[in-house]
Amino acid sequence: MRRCLRHCALGDVHPEVVSAHKRIGNVRYQRGDLANADDEYRKALSIYIHCFGQEHQTTKSAAVMVEKVAKEMAQQQVVAVTPVPPVSSSPSSTSFFKRGPKGYESLS
Repeated sequence: MRRCLRHCALGDVHPEVVSAHKRIGNVRYQRGDLANADDEYRKALSIYIHCFGQEHQTTKSAAVMVEKVAKEMAQQQVVAVTPVPPVSSSPSSTSFFKRGPKGYESLS
């Protein structure tokens, strides 16, 4: 609600609006909501580009955050798509657990 009020009162490219997008992106990123964090960071980046240009340090740091989230989202997709190989049991480990401790093998 506060974000909507700020946005309506201040306009699309006011520093308070971009700050709100960035802070909401930070919260969503910390909660693991990467898709929505990416959306907020991209909104902030577009405002920074509009206000400061591509070469401003603030714009560059926002671009780094957008890239970081995009990489993490891509990694999550690769992990979700890549099947986990089955764990093969080695004969030595199974034979260790099937037999009793040394000295007690002949009691059974």
